[in-house]
Amino acid sequence: MSGTPPLPLGAVLAGRFEIQALLGRGGFSIAYIANDLTQHDTCVVKELAPMGAVRQGYDLDLSPIPSTNPHRLRKRFLDEASVLAKLEAPGILHLRDAFEEHGTAYYVTDTLPGARTLDKVLAQEGRLSSEQAQDILYQLMDILEAVHKQKILHRDLKPSNILLSPNGEVYLIDFGAAREWHADSAALQTVLFTPGYAPLEQLSDRGRRGPATDIYALCATAYHMLAGEPPRPAAERADGTSIVPLSRIRPDLDHTFVHAIGAGLKLRFHERPQTVAELRAMLVVPDTQERAQTGIEAYDTAILRLQKFTFNRNECPVCGGVLERIRPLRAGICPVCREGTLKERELSDRQCANCKTGVLHLRRTKSPLLFCPHCHHGILSFHRKGLLRKKWTAVCDECLSVLEGDESGARPEDQPEAEVKTWAQWRAVSGRSMEAFICDECKAQYDVMPGGRWAQMDSKGASVHEYYPDEWARLAVGLKPDAGNVFCEACAADFWEDGSSMTLLSFKIDPYRFAARYSDQAIPSENIPWLGAGKTSGNRGLLCAQCDTEFDEEGDYLHLVHSPSVRLTRYADRNLVMQDWHRLAQGLPPTGEEHLFLEKLDHLLEEGYVSGEIMFDSKNPTVLWSGQAKELEPEERIGPPPPEDEEKKWVVVSESTLTVTASEMTYGKLLKKWRAPIEGIIHYSAAENLLHLSVSGEQDPRTFELAPAELDVHLKSGDHTIWIGAELLEEKLRSLARVPR
Repeated sequence: MSGTPPLPLGAVLAGRFEIQALLGRGGFSIAYIANDLTQHDTCVVKELAPMGAVRQGYDLDLSPIPSTNPHRLRKRFLDEASVLAKLEAPGILHLRDAFEEHGTAYYVTDTLPGARTLDKVLAQEGRLSSEQAQDILYQLMDILEAVHKQKILHRDLKPSNILLSPNGEVYLIDFGAAREWHADSAALQTVLFTPGYAPLEQLSDRGRRGPATDIYALCATAYHMLAGEPPRPAAERADGTSIVPLSRIRPDLDHTFVHAIGAGLKLRFHERPQTVAELRAMLVVPDTQERAQTGIEAYDTAILRLQKFTFNRNECPVCGGVLERIRPLRAGICPVCREGTLKERELSDRQCANCKTGVLHLRRTKSPLLFCPHCHHGILSFHRKGLLRKKWTAVCDECLSVLEGDESGARPEDQPEAEVKTWAQWRAVSGRSMEAFICDECKAQYDVMPGGRWAQMDSKGASVHEYYPDEWARLAVGLKPDAGNVFCEACAADFWEDGSSMTLLSFKIDPYRFAARYSDQAIPSENIPWLGAGKTSGNRGLLCAQCDTEFDEEGDYLHLVHSPSVRLTRYADRNLVMQDWHRLAQGLPPTGEEHLFLEKLDHLLEEGYVSGEIMFDSKNPTVLWSGQAKELEPEERIGPPPPEDEEKKWVVVSESTLTVTASEMTYGKLLKKWRAPIEGIIHYSAAENLLHLSVSGEQDPRTFELAPAELDVHLKSGDHTIWIGAELLEEKLRSLARVPR
């Protein structure tokens, strides 16, 4: 496909907007700077111009684009204008006009003098400072929050769709509802979505969109501002390519800020913040809930639950609802109500929309003029006269006025002195087209206009309404012009079907939330039976109607398709038995991984010992450690020094009890006891079971080999034992903040 050529400079649209310059173009639309002849200022005109559309003069033919319905595409494009009309808010440019013309559609917004797109700023200035990026991010969040409150998604947030005014104000442009519908219907995601900013659900015709879709793009934009380039495309990340951590690129950034951006870039929809408010909270407050779940008490409680664990395999592990085994709907059954049959509407653009019964017949004249230039409504009949039959007369079948002339032109028969006008001039006077459809019953007339629309003309030859032929066909049977061509006989759900995909346009009921999930999305027809049954993957499996947790069956195992539970979605790449999905939903480890859970508890207990949460000796809280130890000396003190590359060897000097309290360290028996105040230890280190000390006032350092001491901890889930050796004792001493390494 080649790019669609732009309109020529000087072209005037809607009799008001004169094209001055090309502003930008993509695979879906073209933007122009225009002069508003009414307001006498500049504006931005956006033209629907997907790749593959054919320009003929000013007219744009959308029909050559594969798998595209021009009517639906124009409708969705103008939906963007209605979106803008609802969003009279800071950060959204004011909408001036929206209209169809020349076979396509346009909308016009204010312009922002001196503004630059964020992608140009990044190209010119490189990475932004943390303060600059956060300022832009917070303004974008405010705009998105207003957008989402109107139940609208932007769908194409990226640096090229963000304007920065000279005084630092942020504006969001180019909403992508029509673009996304076109991508779904025509499989053109690579053309219509920019890699790096579109999440996985936008690259799938089964993907569920929501505010989290925009949040992914928002955080990808924040990543670009701070890293200097966008994150790896979602499709590549799904195949195993890792994203470079923002903390590695920008170690100057606050950990909480980096964590929030990373959360917004999660591949799975349900793992991201679901609203702008959630993202804003993460940017301000660290995730204390996650930290709370790592405490000793939480793990103790979890192990207790694991010891008492039971489950019901027919119960949803997330909400306790019933898991149902799903089968696809029968072919032709409505996915909205699951009862009615889908029926194709019998539509004909030859049925008159005026009387609803007559048939339209095309009148195309071979003579130079079709309609009377006097009454503008009657049809001329041409007759040759004269010996050589070079003279013509044209008689109106309504007002009976007569023109006489020849091939070059004519004048009224009753005005022999009048100036002869060319037939082109007479056509201009008539104001009518050279071809029209006329009803055989009510005689209604529909002029065929440039660009493909038909204009219904009144008795004075003035246009009353203009629609495309398929829209007139719907009006002829009492429907709205944007109604679909397929409907449900039971619930009246309205669909557009183009042979390969279906789009739900309108509905009256939504008992199974199909409309809430898929309304206005172009869905491949073969997926409708599964999606209508509630199964998004297109595979046999289980579904909870209450919380939408969905599994595919893989033999005896279940593969998670999606769930609102973050605990489950972390394991979406694994096939597990039902028991393990219930375990995971309760924060418990799957079968065979209990040891990892217990190891984590041991680690937490060790941390508790270091922090002081767990005492070494409950009867004597001042004791930090006590046990058997050997005092060692290096072998070179009593012999020749070893080579430099040879490991140091030790000689046992003595063996006794080592006791460490908060104030001192003692070693030896009552009559020969070594003592050192903790404050007098000027240096220490530990490796394996060796503890090395340098004590103030002593010439040589001391080394002790510690036998790990047993520490029993009594918890609700039972008794747990950890062993305290030299390295943990070193950490304990360091936690006192008195002894340097």
